[in-house]
Amino acid sequence: MELNDAISRVGECSSESNLALKETKTKWMLVYTRQKSRAHELQDHYPLISCNGKLLELVTTVKILGVHMDKHLTWSDHITELFTSCYKALAVLRKLRNLAPYHVRKQLLESLVLSKLDYMCVLFYSLPDYQMKRLERVETTSASYVFGRYAVLEDLQKLNWLPIIERRDLAMLKIAHKALYDDTWPEYLRLKFHTVSAYNLRSLEAPKLAIPAESVTFQDSAARLFDVVPDKLRHETDYDKFVKFVKNFLKQRAYD
Repeated sequence: MELNDAISRVGECSSESNLALKETKTKWMLVYTRQKSRAHELQDHYPLISCNGKLLELVTTVKILGVHMDKHLTWSDHITELFTSCYKALAVLRKLRNLAPYHVRKQLLESLVLSKLDYMCVLFYSLPDYQMKRLERVETTSASYVFGRYAVLEDLQKLNWLPIIERRDLAMLKIAHKALYDDTWPEYLRLKFHTVSAYNLRSLEAPKLAIPAESVTFQDSAARLFDVVPDKLRHETDYDKFVKFVKNFLKQRAYD
C-alpha cells in the first residue's frame, strides 16, 4: 500500500536525522464527509495503516495545537471543549467577583475567556448558526460577570468588545491582509487580486480579491469578506493602520 510505504520512508528519514518515530504514539484519522461515508461504505471498511510492521491506532478526533478536529470536520468537538473550558474559567472567577473591582474583572475576562474565543476563531466560518449562538452566550455571560447583572448583546458595546461574529471577521481580515502583503506568507495560502478589464474604470477604484471555485476554503471566505469592506480599507497596505480601521468598521457594523 502506497500510504504504508510513505510512512515507512518517513520513519527512515527520521532515523537518519536522529529522530524517533514512535509507533505506539502515532495515530491516524480518515477525514471524510458523511455523504462520502454512506456512498463508499467507509464506516465498515477502513484501510489498515502500519508503521514498521505495527498497526497504527485509528482515531475519530485529534487535538492539534489546541484545536479538536473530528473526522467530518464539523468542529463540534472543538466547540464543546471550548464551551466547557470557558465556563470552567467563569466558575472560578465568580468566586472572586466581590473581591475584584470593575476594571480588574474586565481584564480577567479578556485574558482568561475572550482569549479562548479568539484563538483560531477563523474556523468558525463553517459553523452552523446554533453553534455561533453558543459562543455568543459565552461572551454575554462574560459581560454579565463584569457588570454584576444580566447582560445582553448591546452591553458588549459598553465594554468595547466586538460580538463573536465581528471577532471572527476581524481575525479573518487580519489573515487576509497578511496573505496579500506579507512576503513571508506561504505561497499556497496566498490570495489573488481580481483582474478587471482596463475599460472598467469603476472596478479599478479599489482592489478586490478573486473568489475561487472551491467554497468554504480560506481563500473563499477571506475573498468574500474582504470584497465587501469599504474602499478605503482595501487600499490600505500598512498592517497596523488596516487593523485599526477594520476594528472601527466592524464596531460600527455591529452596533449601528
